[in-house]
Amino acid sequence: MKSIKRFLYNLLSSRRSKFLKTSIMRMFVPLIALSVIITGTFSYFIAYRQIEENAYVSLTDTVSQSKILLDSKLSDIFEQMLYVKNVVEPIYLSLKYSEATMKPQYYITAESSLSQVYSNYYSMIDSILMYFNDGLFTLQKRDYITEDINFSFDEWRGKYNNKEGDFYWVNLHADEIFKYHRNKNRVVSIFNLIGDTDSQLRGIILFNLRESFFSNILENVEISENGYLTLISEDGVMSFKNVEEKYTLDESDLFLVKAEDDSGTQKFSNSYGTKMMAVYDTLDTNGWKLVAVFPENELTQTISFIKYATAIIMVILLLVSVVLSNMLARIVTKPLSQLTKKVHKVEEGNLDVIFDVYMENEIGILGKGITKMIERVKELLDQVEFEHNRKRKAEFAALQAQIKPHFLYNTLYAIKQLCKMNEMEDAEIMVSALATFFRISVSKGEEVITVKEEISHVENYLIIQHMRYKDRLKYSINISEDLYCYSAVKLMLQPIVENAIYHGINNKRGSGIINISGYLEGEDLVFTVHDDGIGISSEKLEEIKNLLQNKERNADDSLGMGLLNVHERIRIMFGQRYGIGIESIFQEGTTVHLKIPAIKPLKQGGIRIA
Repeated sequence: MKSIKRFLYNLLSSRRSKFLKTSIMRMFVPLIALSVIITGTFSYFIAYRQIEENAYVSLTDTVSQSKILLDSKLSDIFEQMLYVKNVVEPIYLSLKYSEATMKPQYYITAESSLSQVYSNYYSMIDSILMYFNDGLFTLQKRDYITEDINFSFDEWRGKYNNKEGDFYWVNLHADEIFKYHRNKNRVVSIFNLIGDTDSQLRGIILFNLRESFFSNILENVEISENGYLTLISEDGVMSFKNVEEKYTLDESDLFLVKAEDDSGTQKFSNSYGTKMMAVYDTLDTNGWKLVAVFPENELTQTISFIKYATAIIMVILLLVSVVLSNMLARIVTKPLSQLTKKVHKVEEGNLDVIFDVYMENEIGILGKGITKMIERVKELLDQVEFEHNRKRKAEFAALQAQIKPHFLYNTLYAIKQLCKMNEMEDAEIMVSALATFFRISVSKGEEVITVKEEISHVENYLIIQHMRYKDRLKYSINISEDLYCYSAVKLMLQPIVENAIYHGINNKRGSGIINISGYLEGEDLVFTVHDDGIGISSEKLEEIKNLLQNKERNADDSLGMGLLNVHERIRIMFGQRYGIGIESIFQEGTTVHLKIPAIKPLKQGGIRIA
């Protein structure tokens, strides 16, 4: 009882409530903090990857759309050059021979084709040059007055004659052929070398494309603050957005042209050491790379914002979790502190405390449970007290049954008669047996003795009875010494033997035999007391069995009283599965079985299960 009250008090005392509150805080705050950190970190990396992927997808779409537009326009220019080439090809072939002469229709035909192309694609074409046989046949188209035409066929042929094909592209460059009187034009050139380069006749068809055409396409695409769209070829980089020098590309960055894939993404550091990112695609018309270039840190600016925002949210969540955990701890510990006061009263021994907790939660269930437990404890205390008194009464009745005056008087009278007959040796044996009998009966108040002591007690009782009844009573005890070390209930066999003598053998003619045996059955000890006396009628036997089963005492039934006392004491000591069983056949004899657990005594005086 005290241990139960101490446990409850320690659990619900104010000190424990504070400990519980601290435990809740220590448990929930790290868990919430860990979940917030994991969630925040996971969200950050997901956002980073998603933003990066979205940026690449968006730029890829932008580059792809710009590439389609450029390919479409440049393909038209390429087709116009093929058209002009087909027109002037017969003129070139006729001028191939030295005796050929220039005919007026040559100029008319060529002029007509150039004018048609120039007028149709004026927004794209800045100027056109047709040059054959060192200037023998020259035509040009432009919309401005030039100071002079400065063209060297050998220079152009020498620079590009090692490339495959007949059509060549030149990235954005200053126009050195048609010098404008106001400023120097910048153009993109496409030209076709005509004729056998080993012959004396040479020719070229040259289209100069306007810078504004490319700038309108490349400059109007918004990449990022310092990002831009550029065209890269082996001979240069074309871009129009004004950015800081550290974000620009130069000849060292032309490696993008040699990329193995036609399209893709790439990270690199430019010649200024700036970390850049590129999303590129390849023009089908001339193989140039259309590249969206932007600094890597501009992509991570949005990520940085998310990172700092996530960190701030995580801190806020942690603070909120601390506040909520503290509130939760208070919600949990406040009702517990109320229970503490009541449990403290229980600690003082007041079991009439009512735990009137009406909360419909775990605390309410705990209060109700404690109330029921205290009620159960009170019931157990009453039951223990009842069983204790019952046990003491059974022991008293057993002792009272053993120390019957007539048994003591008869024994002392028998000793007196032996002394008168000068049979001092038999008298000495009876006195010794009687002394041992009463010594074991008292046994210093111990309720549990050894099997050896109980057998000695019964044996001394039988010695006394045998000397009184002489040849009318015979007995045998067949119990192995291996069982002597086990514990036994004091005075458990003697009342059974006494019943066998007075109610069995005494009521038959002639002598009788009592056999006592014992053996180990699993974890139990089983003793049997068999007599060949008068036996018990079936009606009386059924009555005795009911008496043992229902524990209904009958003060007039001396046979039932002896067995019932032993039966009750065994069951009180060891439980309901142990006790006495009886079998009898009228006119043949009776056998009583007694079962107790196989227990060995501890050195401290207690018992332990074998």
